[in-house]
Amino acid sequence: MTPVFDAVFTGTPGNDTYLGTESTDTIDGLGGHDSLNGGDGDDLMIGGAGNDTLVGGSGLDTVSFATSTSYVWVRLAEGTATSPTGTDTLSQIENIIGSRFSDDLWGDANANRIEGGDGEDVLDGRLGADTLVGGNGHDYYVVHDSRTVIVEEDNGGFDDVSTYVSFDISGTAVENVGVVDPNLGNITIRGNGLNNTLRGSLGNETLIGEGGDDLLRSSGGGYDRMEGGLGNDALDGRGQAGDATLIGGVDNDTYYIDGADLVEEADLEGTDWVYAVMDYTLGSALENLVLEGTANLAGTGNSLDNAITGTTGNNALTGQAGNDVLDGAAGQDTMTGGVGDDTYYVDNLNDKVKELHLEGTDTVFTSVSYSLFGRAVEVLIMTGTGGLTATGNSLNNVMTGNAGKNTLNGETGNDILDGAGGLDTLYGAMGDDTYYVNASDDQVVELNGEGRDTVIATASFSLQGTAVENLIMTGAAGITGWGNALDNVMTGNASKNTLYGDDGNDSLDGAGGIDTMYGGMGDDTYYVNFGGDKVVELAGQGRDTVIASGSYSLQGTVVEDLTVTGDQNFALFGNSLGNTLIGNSANNMLVGLGARDVLTGGLGADTFLFSPGSGRDRITDFNATDNDSIRISDYTGGVATAGIVTQSGTSVLITLTADDVVTVLNAARADVLAHIIW
Repeated sequence: MTPVFDAVFTGTPGNDTYLGTESTDTIDGLGGHDSLNGGDGDDLMIGGAGNDTLVGGSGLDTVSFATSTSYVWVRLAEGTATSPTGTDTLSQIENIIGSRFSDDLWGDANANRIEGGDGEDVLDGRLGADTLVGGNGHDYYVVHDSRTVIVEEDNGGFDDVSTYVSFDISGTAVENVGVVDPNLGNITIRGNGLNNTLRGSLGNETLIGEGGDDLLRSSGGGYDRMEGGLGNDALDGRGQAGDATLIGGVDNDTYYIDGADLVEEADLEGTDWVYAVMDYTLGSALENLVLEGTANLAGTGNSLDNAITGTTGNNALTGQAGNDVLDGAAGQDTMTGGVGDDTYYVDNLNDKVKELHLEGTDTVFTSVSYSLFGRAVEVLIMTGTGGLTATGNSLNNVMTGNAGKNTLNGETGNDILDGAGGLDTLYGAMGDDTYYVNASDDQVVELNGEGRDTVIATASFSLQGTAVENLIMTGAAGITGWGNALDNVMTGNASKNTLYGDDGNDSLDGAGGIDTMYGGMGDDTYYVNFGGDKVVELAGQGRDTVIASGSYSLQGTVVEDLTVTGDQNFALFGNSLGNTLIGNSANNMLVGLGARDVLTGGLGADTFLFSPGSGRDRITDFNATDNDSIRISDYTGGVATAGIVTQSGTSVLITLTADDVVTVLNAARADVLAHIIW
C-alpha cells in the first residue's frame, strides 16, 4: 500500500536544510550537501546528489535512492550510504529503497524493510525481523534472523539466499539457499516448488527441497539430513566430516555419497542413481550405481534391474537378481550377473564375466577380442572399429561384429553369426547355424555333418566350398546366389535375382521381382511368383517341379511337374515330358500335352483339355459333383462318339487314338459321358 505523506519538501541544487513536521513527510534534497531531518512521523527521505546528512527522527523512516543515477552501498548500522555521486550520513532510519542499479543494501538490528528495485542487488537485513524485497534482477539475500521475510515475485530473476539461521523459502520465488556460518549447530533450510540449490555448511543441517528439481549439497561438516521431496533431485553428501542421511522422494533422484552416508529410498519412487567413492551395496529400492575414482571397489545390486558402473580400477560388480547392466569401465574387472537377462560391457582382455546356467539370456558388449567359453552367456556384440575375434560356447549364441574385419567362432549350438561391416570370417561349427553376410567377400566356414545351416545375404554370395544348405537374400538390390552339392533352399529378395542351385535336390524361390533360376543336377523345386520368372533346367538333370502362384506353362523347359497355389482360376500347361499337373481349389484348366501325364485338378470345376498327340494321360480326381469337364473337341470336331468311352474296372477309358488314351480314375462311365465336351 502506498503511504500518504502529509508534507512534501523539495530542495534546490544548493545546500539545503529541512526539518519535517510531526506527521508523515517526503523530503527531497535534490543536489548539494543537504541536511534533512524528518522529525516525527514515518518519513520518506531522498538525499539526492552530494554528501547529505539524513536524520529520520521518530517513527519508521525510509531512505530512498530510487531516483539515483548510480548504484549505492547502504550500511544502516554504520550510518552511511556511499555512491559515485556522494556519501551520505544516516541516522534514525529503518528502511531502504534502492536504485535501479546493482545495490548493496544492509540493515541494522531493527526490523528493516529493504527494497532492491531493479539490478542485481545484495539485501542484508542484519539482525531483526526484516522484510527483504528483491525486485527484478539476480538478487542476493543475506538472512540473520529466522523471522526475516523475503518478497520475490515470479520471473523476478534468479536469486540466492545466504543464511546464518534456519530458514524457509517455501512462500517465495527464490531459487538457491546456502548456509554461511560454519560454527552454527542444528539448522534447517526448506526450499519451494522451484528448482532450488540448498547448500549446507559445517554444522548439522537439514535441507528440504520440497518441489522442483533440487540440488542439496553438504559443505564438509556435521551430520546432515537431506530430503529431496518432489522432483528429480540431486543430493550430495560428499566431503563432510560427519555422515549424511539422504532421502530422495517419489521422482528420479541422484545421490552422491562417501563414508557411511545413508541413502533412504522407498519402493516405486522413481529410477534413482547412486554415485559412490567406496564399496557400496544398493538398497532394495535403488536401481543404479556408479563407482567413482581410481580405487579398486566393489559394487553390488539388488533384485531390481540395476545398472552398475565401475571406476578406472579393478572392480568387482555383482548384479544379483534382475536384468542388470554391468560395466567395469577401465581396469581388470570381475562382473557377476546373477539371475536375470544381464548385459556386460567388456573393455579389457582380462575382464571376467561370471554367469551360471539357467540364469537368463545374457549379453556381452565388447571392445576387445573375447570368448564366451566357460560362461553361460548367449549373446556377444562387438563395439568399436578395430578388427576383433570372438568365440562362442555350447549355447545357442548370437554374435555380432563391428565395422572392422572380424572373426566369429560359433562353437557348438545353433548360433547366429553376423560380421556386420568389414570383410569377416564366420565359423559356425556344430549346430544349425545362421550366418549374416553383408559383403560378397565375407567368408563362411562350415564343415560337413555340422548341422543344417543358413546364410542370409545382402550381397551376391556363393555356398560353394561350404557345407551350408540354405541361402536367403535380403535388401532391395538385385543379387546373385550360388548353391553347392547339397540340397539347398535358396530364396531371393524383392528385386531381380539370379539363383543357381548347382547339384543336389534344391528349392529355388526368387520371391519378389522377375527372377532367373537355374536348378542344376538333382530333383529341384522352383517357386514362380511372376509370369516373367525364368526357369532353366537341362535334360537329364533330375525330376523337377514348378510351384506357381499363377498360370504357367512348362513348355520350353525340361521340368516335369507343375503345381499351382492360391485360390484363383489358373491354366496349367505341360510339355513333351511325362508331367504331373496339380491344380488348386479354384476352377483350373489342365493341358498335359505329350507323353504320359498325370492330371489332378483339385477342388473346383476343372477342365481337362486334350489335343492330338497328348499321349496316354491319367485324371486322378475327376468329380462330376464339382462339374469337372473333359474337353476332347480337338479330336472329335464336335461329334459325340459314345463308343470311345468305356468302363474298365473302377476307371473309365477314353480312347482317342491308338496312342492317345485318357484314363479317368475312380469314375463312372455315365458321369464321364455327361461331362465330356465333344
